Amino acid sequence: MLRRFRCQSVRPPDPTRVELDPGPSATPGGNSDVRRARDPQAPSLKVWHHVLLAGVIYECAAIPFILTFQPSLPLQESPAVGVFYAWELLFLLDIYVKLTTGFYQDGNLICDPQKSRKKYLTSTEFLVDALAIVPYATLPVQLSLSKIVLELPKLLRTHSIPRYLSDVDDVFVRHFEFLKLGKLLVGVMLLSHFIACMRFSFGYDEHHNNHWLPQLPADQATAHSQYLMSMFWAFGLLTGLFEGELPHTVNEFLFTILVALCGFSMFTYLCATFFMLSSCEATHAEASEARITQIKHILTFHRVPEEVRGPIVEYLRNYYAGADTSDREVMKLLCPPISKDVQVELMKNVVATIPVFASCDPQFIVALTALLERISLPAQCKLFGLGDFGDAMYIIHSGVLDVIGSKAKIRELRKNDFVGELSLFSSHPRSATVVTATYCVLYQLSRFHIELVLESHPSAAGKIRSAVAAIIEKTLIPQPPEPKAVSIKRRRMSSSWIELQQAVLLFNWCLIPLQLSFPVFEDADWFIHLLNGLADAILWVDLYVNFNWSYTHASEKIRDPMKSAARYLRGAFVLDLLCVLPYDAFVPATQYCVARIPRLLRVWRIHGHFHEVDTMYPLRSKQRLMLYGVLLFLLIHIETCLFFCVTLWEGFSSGEGWLPSNDVELRRIDDTHFVDHGNATYTLGEPALERIATTQYLRSFYYATHVLTALGKGVEPESDAQYVVALMFMFSGFFITAIVVDNVQKRFTASAHEEKEFFA
Repeated sequence: MLRRFRCQSVRPPDPTRVELDPGPSATPGGNSDVRRARDPQAPSLKVWHHVLLAGVIYECAAIPFILTFQPSLPLQESPAVGVFYAWELLFLLDIYVKLTTGFYQDGNLICDPQKSRKKYLTSTEFLVDALAIVPYATLPVQLSLSKIVLELPKLLRTHSIPRYLSDVDDVFVRHFEFLKLGKLLVGVMLLSHFIACMRFSFGYDEHHNNHWLPQLPADQATAHSQYLMSMFWAFGLLTGLFEGELPHTVNEFLFTILVALCGFSMFTYLCATFFMLSSCEATHAEASEARITQIKHILTFHRVPEEVRGPIVEYLRNYYAGADTSDREVMKLLCPPISKDVQVELMKNVVATIPVFASCDPQFIVALTALLERISLPAQCKLFGLGDFGDAMYIIHSGVLDVIGSKAKIRELRKNDFVGELSLFSSHPRSATVVTATYCVLYQLSRFHIELVLESHPSAAGKIRSAVAAIIEKTLIPQPPEPKAVSIKRRRMSSSWIELQQAVLLFNWCLIPLQLSFPVFEDADWFIHLLNGLADAILWVDLYVNFNWSYTHASEKIRDPMKSAARYLRGAFVLDLLCVLPYDAFVPATQYCVARIPRLLRVWRIHGHFHEVDTMYPLRSKQRLMLYGVLLFLLIHIETCLFFCVTLWEGFSSGEGWLPSNDVELRRIDDTHFVDHGNATYTLGEPALERIATTQYLRSFYYATHVLTALGKGVEPESDAQYVVALMFMFSGFFITAIVVDNVQKRFTASAHEEKEFFA
């Protein structure tokens, strides 16, 4: 709501600021220099600073990389150096940008390019830029190290990083979570990169007596392989997912201790970041749920009937956790004058559309809007009855109200509709009964407040009186009652159906990756085909159910099947249909598992389903922890399958290696036979074959559990592909562990807070 107010509000001009006009009238003389001046707050300049920030980060990472892993490679042969000097061209262009960019002085925008150039050329920033832009590596000198060491003065540009980050914050302020996690991700990668460079600077274990150092390779290792090896050690030690060997020298001990302390600090900061994001998202949900639970216990103790308890609980849940809860809480934080200004800006156009106020002047409308009182009502609450004398009128902000005549419902009132204005300005009683059909938020305008405004605007009284008389003279033809729409109601049945959908999704995510990764499990028997058929049937039925699935819009429960069908067709229908199509009918039997991969795309619906269930039946902390446990198992299972896919690609190890050993190796001969490493043949269905396949899965599961939980002994990879996959697994495990820690502590905190509020 406040976002809409900000978009509609008009900011008064600041007399201390000079706005930059690119047109010919920028100066009386039409000076072209002034037109070329740039506003330092221009969006294009902020984007330019994003590019420069990426360049500074790249150069900070490239210099130690080239010094460590490419010390003897000529600069002209290094791709990293080529990219390095490409960024230098952009920094050279940045000097021109700074020369032609204005600045602020005492709150005023100085757009004179001569003053801008003078300020920049006499500043420390120009001195730093001049020292950094010189290509020192082109000097004709001979060094034992790479000549890139001469480019160290370019690191002076790091003093601009805080300013560039400030511009990033300004641009991505609406994506706060993405911004914080993005900064954290880049910081973790840079820290791991610098540690990897320092680690490799210790050299190889040439004398075979220091296992802390990497073994000397038989062949000349590429810089890519050396970097991956060092990166694995650095990130593994930072995250605790790889122990490494015991250091031997004092320098090695000090370096390892420093890396371990950095890893501990990094994990603490990561958990703190997630906790901070959770705190920013958190509302008063725990306290609200505790109040609702307390009321439910009190009503149950006093044996209040269910038909009475239901509306009470629903009202409290909508009031404390509904769509307008955050708006109401934010409005309470504002001082009364600002709160009234927001209300006037949002509601004055609605008030002006009411026929009795249509001919009134804008000042009267603003004064009237400022006196609106916001109220909330539960469902099935009578606002007023037929024949009552009116003392207030109402404007609907959200929800649905039924207007009922003497015999039947006349019509429905929705957002921005109004009711009760005629009885307010005349002696006529209410002509109908108005009852809330859903939880409603209304704006009330009382007779007392209208009389106060009319005293200061006497000219409006005659206009209102004429408008009321004209409306009363009209004949009101009641509309026939609307037919009841047939729709699938929610609550218990809908919750059970959503749970069934999640069971099907869990089944597919467990079975399909397993069959794709492990050749022995790829062949599906009649029982697996039966389960797949039942799962597909449920997905097909779900397509029909969604066409008749009621939904909530602006606190209104929409049960019209036509509206539900139109909404589903515009939304998720296409993707749901693509997920459930029988692709296996168009592929050979050997590709049966591959044809079922689209079923996995249904995972995109899980967030909406979880939100629906949580809205109908709020989940307790223990239930949420159980869900996180299921999710953690599923993540380990998926990583298990990915790990074994790498094993099939790279081949089994001959001894104790990063990949499973060849004692569990199985190769398919034909559709029904497999052969192991010792050339023993097994037939599909044999207990020995199933035992070996189970061992394959359990060993892969052990590795996946180790990566995600840091429990167990880790082994160093042997090839570049293994290093890349291991780093990906370790990185995902590091973040997943932090997320699990954050959610577990959040759930325990929420549970304790709820108990405290309940017994308060």
